[in-house]
Amino acid sequence: MRVVTLRQKEFEQACFRLAKDVALEYSPDVVIGILTGGGYLGRIIYDVLNDDGTKMYVEAEAHRPGHVVRSGGAVKKILAIMPRRILDLLRMLESRLLEWHYSVKSPEARDVSINMPENVHDRLLAGGCRILVVDDAIDSGGTMASVKDFLAGEYPGNEIKTAVITVTTASPVVEADFSLYCDRVLVRFPWSNDMK
Repeated sequence: MRVVTLRQKEFEQACFRLAKDVALEYSPDVVIGILTGGGYLGRIIYDVLNDDGTKMYVEAEAHRPGHVVRSGGAVKKILAIMPRRILDLLRMLESRLLEWHYSVKSPEARDVSINMPENVHDRLLAGGCRILVVDDAIDSGGTMASVKDFLAGEYPGNEIKTAVITVTTASPVVEADFSLYCDRVLVRFPWSNDMK
């Protein structure tokens, strides 16, 4: 297990590399970014893949039932004064605890909502579309599985593939079709609370 830090420039480069990897094997009709991190990634991947102007982009939200958005103000201040080595160790500890948690309890389904524009909705209802669901990371896989299940239920008859920067656990409930890192590589993104 290791931690990779992607500042804004490195994050954008990683998005371009992932988009190029996707383009070698898959040409999606619709790109769906899972907010928040997957939205940043999804918009860049969409821009790279939409070279012919025919692709569509939408964003999805997926939260655990009862999820409340919290501000990281106080935590961010504490993390800002910690040495990078300690921050990396804390990330690794958190990841191991989450992996242990999900080894004894399956990830719970997320509430999924997608503000689907009518033209995208109609296109997906017709079937035969190639959909690329994008997120920053797969940890337990619960978020990605919930979004894929939602899309398969609402819009059957379409092909769904997934792309992420990293897969952080050994056995997520859903695998990424495309990823830059796997085998438990943790990524510090530009928006992470512990980014310095």
